[in-house]
Amino acid sequence: MTKDCIYLVDGSGYIFRAYHALPPLYRKSDGLPTGAVLGFINMLNKLIEEHFNNRKASHLVIIFDKGSKTFRNEIFKDYKANRGETPEDLIPQFQLIKDATKIFNIAMVEEEGYEADDIIASYAKVSAKNDFEVKIVSSDKDLMQLVEPGISMLDPMKNKIINEKEVFEKFGVAPNKVIDVQSLAGDSSDNVPGVPGIGIKTAAELINKFGDLDSLLESAEQIKQPKRREKLIEFAGDAILSRKLVTLKNDIKIKIPLDKLKYTPPEYTKVIEFLKEMEFTSLVNRLTRKSDNNELNNYVSDTNYEKNYQVCLSAADIEKYQDLAIRNGICSIIIFDDQLTFGKENISGLSMCYELGKCVFFPINGRSEKEGIGLKKLITSFAKLFECNATVKIFYNVKQVLKIVKEYGILLSSYDDVMLMSYNSGTGKYNHNLSEIMKAHLESAYYKPEEILGSGKLKKNINEIDIEVLRNFSCSISDSIMQLQNLLKIELVMSRSYNIHHNIDKPMINILDKVENKGVLINTEILKQISIQFHSRLELLEEKIFKESGREFNIGSPKQLGEVLFDEMGIEGGKKSKGGSWSTGAEILDLLSQQGIKIAELVLDWRQLAKLINTYSEKLPLLVDSNTKRIHTTYLIASTSTGRLSSNDPNLQNIPIRTEDGRKIREAFIAPENFILLSADYSQIELRLLAHMADVPQLSQAFEDNLDIHSATASQVFGVSNEEVSSDLRRRAKAINFGIIYGISPFGLAKQLNISNNEAKEYISNYFKQFPGIQDYMSSQIDFCKINGYVTTSFGRRIYISNINNKNNTIKSFAERQAINAPLQGGAADIIKMAMIEISKEIETSNNKLALLLQVHDELVFEALESEVEVFAKKIKKTMEEVINLRVPLVVDIGTGKNWSEAH
Repeated sequence: MTKDCIYLVDGSGYIFRAYHALPPLYRKSDGLPTGAVLGFINMLNKLIEEHFNNRKASHLVIIFDKGSKTFRNEIFKDYKANRGETPEDLIPQFQLIKDATKIFNIAMVEEEGYEADDIIASYAKVSAKNDFEVKIVSSDKDLMQLVEPGISMLDPMKNKIINEKEVFEKFGVAPNKVIDVQSLAGDSSDNVPGVPGIGIKTAAELINKFGDLDSLLESAEQIKQPKRREKLIEFAGDAILSRKLVTLKNDIKIKIPLDKLKYTPPEYTKVIEFLKEMEFTSLVNRLTRKSDNNELNNYVSDTNYEKNYQVCLSAADIEKYQDLAIRNGICSIIIFDDQLTFGKENISGLSMCYELGKCVFFPINGRSEKEGIGLKKLITSFAKLFECNATVKIFYNVKQVLKIVKEYGILLSSYDDVMLMSYNSGTGKYNHNLSEIMKAHLESAYYKPEEILGSGKLKKNINEIDIEVLRNFSCSISDSIMQLQNLLKIELVMSRSYNIHHNIDKPMINILDKVENKGVLINTEILKQISIQFHSRLELLEEKIFKESGREFNIGSPKQLGEVLFDEMGIEGGKKSKGGSWSTGAEILDLLSQQGIKIAELVLDWRQLAKLINTYSEKLPLLVDSNTKRIHTTYLIASTSTGRLSSNDPNLQNIPIRTEDGRKIREAFIAPENFILLSADYSQIELRLLAHMADVPQLSQAFEDNLDIHSATASQVFGVSNEEVSSDLRRRAKAINFGIIYGISPFGLAKQLNISNNEAKEYISNYFKQFPGIQDYMSSQIDFCKINGYVTTSFGRRIYISNINNKNNTIKSFAERQAINAPLQGGAADIIKMAMIEISKEIETSNNKLALLLQVHDELVFEALESEVEVFAKKIKKTMEEVINLRVPLVVDIGTGKNWSEAH
């Protein structure tokens, strides 16, 4: 028979986490603060959905602090004395949260003279005695002393179960010794004194050695370290006092018997009434969509709010709608083109939602003067709203809007972007285009322009579409964006991604807009000469390939190439695709090349050269802007799975850096007269992050001592002195270092170094023996990801990894490698973004003497006034190296030159 399972919720912990996680929120009708209430309900609702609606759990109680002094203040009058005053806007929310608890039909307990933790301890003891499985829902480390078989914790912020293993990882001792460790280490947040100079790690060592606190204090004279011995003797009384303060009382008489704590769903009409009273409209809608309860669905049918979609054909009426948006303090806006997408060319209309369900469509007068407003008039008429700091404007892909309004001299302020909000709350979850975002969050809404315009030969011009159809379509999108903003704001908080969004990625919008607008100067004459050279070499390669094959064929055709290699030349090792044609990808050709098959090597060289011609030497001159004479790339903030920026149209991040041909292309990127290009490149940033995250002393020390990290690794792995490290050993160590970052397998390393699988396996084994922390890091990342479905960077970015639990071993192995690398690559992306934000402040005050031109993964390329380049170089280096403190130093390599190749 399955045990009953009781969830003991730390209600006070929920309140303070909800308050500090969410930005301030107030009820519009009267200004009542409600942010903590909303956060609390969302956390509670998530708990019920995940653990009660599927009948995993049976009993539920929320336990609050009473708010008065407790018995601990009688023991020690300064207990919690250093805690600040309760925020004023939180005080009125306490009762509202208790009201919400009642409305959701959940039992709650608070007791004069005791903390919530004591009540939780008492309920845990009684529940376990009555054969309940006990789950304590809290992130509070003080409750870890209660963990034992049958009693575990659920950390609601990390969605992680805490058993004895996790307690040991936190405190270095078993749960029944946590009190002893805390007695020694103290707790500054609660003003528990402990013994000065002794932290958790030292306390755990002492308790593991001596058994318990009493035995340790009795044996203090035996401690070898003089300072530690003196402190333990001098502050023994404080340690005993601290034990009284940290020990939870587990014998309080329980107020509500266990049989009264069985969870039953609430009366949904009351829930909705309460939520409406609090003006939590989006939450009402979300609960409605997810609920299978007929009573709820019948009652809230009217919460599918009445839609009032209007068309505005007169510029004179814009002021009225603009004022409605400003009065509301928030609105959503879409500007769409003649394809009903969000390009900046051929703009056909604007739609604004100034209140949920209340939207207006402003068509551009493309079909007749009677049906629309001129583009310039429309955009400039909205200047007051666009530039209003007090009104938040919500967009999809706001960077595009910045460019549109800037053409009319308007500087957009106070905005957010649902594409970026979605990306930051679920990096790697799905493609963050509008269709996918709506599909993920708004089950009844969709974005399908083809249903309006048609497709193929039947596709219509937008001017042929009835104005009412366009109104309904465009207003439904701006309405959906308003809904998405409400939902995604909550999701950012619940996923602990608000900081990443608000302080890292959102500031990048304006920075990247300026980078794109500035562009980079190109010498087209150099590219023309490079193209001539490349074509000459390409012809030579073709002659050699045809000589090897015995006939001419289309080298760019995978089908023809496969037939030549495997059918006509009879080369072994080919693989056929499901369609029956030969595979001729880089991996196959690499393998053949390593076996000494000349034609494979020649085809690889041909492909690389052809790509450089088609992508750069011949294409870049065509992309030079006729006005600025510069190339203007576009940076995508929400397209990669790790938080990295990507560049397109053209992609300037994929120009090879280690080849002579790549360097030639970079020579065409030049500085204007009196200016110099300045390159600032983070040195081995992912390896440094690995040393930081895995806490590897040897690697950290090597970086601290500014040693050649690959030589230092070779010395450790191959057991030789630094002086005995040959160039070959260094090369092998370098392959291992960078391979480990990407979770390389023995097979992969063997292929890279051209050694046997057994040798590669031995190299990796030796590496992990020398750096055990790295293997622990890799295992912990994979284990965490398997449970949670995501990993996090050091700065809190969540990166979702699909297929981590796939039954196909090849697919699962790839996902495991992603789980190892994503926190490093994503962490490096976070760091360079933070650096860009700081450097942008310097650029703002430079009076056009410094500009950021390019971001290429770990490198930033600037254009600086020649007379001041040395000053800027020092400032940039200092800013980038000090933007964040890690266990290892960050190092930035600076280079300058008249072209990019010289600078880097």
